[in-house]
Amino acid sequence: MQKIDRVPSGHAGRSRSCAYDNLVWTVATSPDVSLDIAGQTRQALAALSANLEGLGSGDKRMLSAQVLLASMGDKAVVDGICGPSGSAMTRKTRRSGPATASTSAASC
Repeated sequence: MQKIDRVPSGHAGRSRSCAYDNLVWTVATSPDVSLDIAGQTRQALAALSANLEGLGSGDKRMLSAQVLLASMGDKAVVDGICGPSGSAMTRKTRRSGPATASTSAASC
C-alpha cells in the first residue's frame, strides 16, 4: 500500500499539503491580508509553489486550481498575474461567501 505524505498546517486536524503516489493536494493563502489583491495573489502563488516543491512537484505540473475571491471584480487582476489564457492549467474562480456566489472558469 502506498504511503500518504501529510504536511501539517499548524491547525489541529488539517494538513497544508498531502501527497499520494504521484498526486499532490495543497492549499495556500497570503500571509499578509493587508496587501492589495495583486500582492496577496503573488504571496499565495509563492506559498503554493513552495508547498508543491516541498513534496517533490512544482507549479509547472499543476493540473488545476481553485481560486476564491471576496469580489469577482478582482478576477481580472488575478488573471493578469496567473498568466495568459490558454496555458495548460485550468482554474476555477468563484466568489467566497453566500451559496449564491458567482462562478466562472478560465485557463491559467
